[in-house]
Amino acid sequence: MINIKIKIIKNEEGNTVGQFITNSKNHKSIITCCSTLISTKPSTVLIENNTNNIIKIVKARRSLEKIKLLWLHSRLQKEISGAKTLNRLGFKTPRIFEQGIAIPFTSNNLGYYIMENLTLTGMREAEVVFLDKKTSPELRQKIIITICDGLLELYRNKIVFTDFHLGNVFSDINGNLTWIDTGVTKYHIKKKRNQKFIKSTARFLNYYGDTFFLENEKDLLLELIKSASKLDKDIR
Repeated sequence: MINIKIKIIKNEEGNTVGQFITNSKNHKSIITCCSTLISTKPSTVLIENNTNNIIKIVKARRSLEKIKLLWLHSRLQKEISGAKTLNRLGFKTPRIFEQGIAIPFTSNNLGYYIMENLTLTGMREAEVVFLDKKTSPELRQKIIITICDGLLELYRNKIVFTDFHLGNVFSDINGNLTWIDTGVTKYHIKKKRNQKFIKSTARFLNYYGDTFFLENEKDLLLELIKSASKLDKDIR
């Protein structure tokens, strides 16, 4: 028997930021948060009281996204299923403990999921690592190489991480990565897959401006595009 519950999420000020439907085994009907990390049009990210887990509320940017919930193809579901896909391919992603969809017509939310807080293990966003002037060139290069290898492995499996940037990976002190916000898409048509990959890689390269990446890092990202095009000959 499916046990459907209503969950209310409140921010640190006690204001309700969303009402959701879930079949979670967690019996709490109200989830309180101690801090809001991000509040933008696409999403709100909070820290849950007591557990310090991360709560991500995914919002609809367009009305069509709410309709996509019906056939499990919204950004919410793509991020959750994307994490499972990356796990199957050997990537490390945060554990997801709970998820739910928004009560229809009550807000612009699509739904939420609760995941582990990677900062509690000492990990940092790769973007923060790159902005830290104490970060060695060797660690920067290792992170870029690991990212390129990962994006290429996804491409080998006909998958493109279309909105990738350094906020999508967390790094430990040794450059080992965990991938987050994994709203990836599978493209079976070679031409479209290659176009999406080139566009997303170029966007990543230019995301932070001309002076953010070192020259050798830029070379690695440009080589990534060439490697993907060569792979197309072997992908069936």
